[in-house]
Amino acid sequence: MHRYGHYHSSILQDEDLQEALQVGLLSKAQDGYISAQDVVDRVASPEIQELLATKEGSKMITISLRTAQHWLKKMDWCYGSSKQGMYIDGHECEDVVNY
Repeated sequence: MHRYGHYHSSILQDEDLQEALQVGLLSKAQDGYISAQDVVDRVASPEIQELLATKEGSKMITISLRTAQHWLKKMDWCYGSSKQGMYIDGHECEDVVNY
């Protein structure tokens, strides 16, 4: 029997969990980039497991790499290297164009 049309909730909808994941990923992103494996590792961390235990019960929750990729997309993280350039208004001034 298929479950088409049935609502499936995600533990990612919990704002506390999402914030804890975001904070951990932001600190990891300072090193250059993050991957889906970093999300899996973050969920397996004691801090997140303790948060999940208070919300979901006492069972340990793990996620797959594919789930981590979905979560990155839901949290509006995008793939690519971080941009180091800086945009300053006035780049079209005559002296700048001549330079």
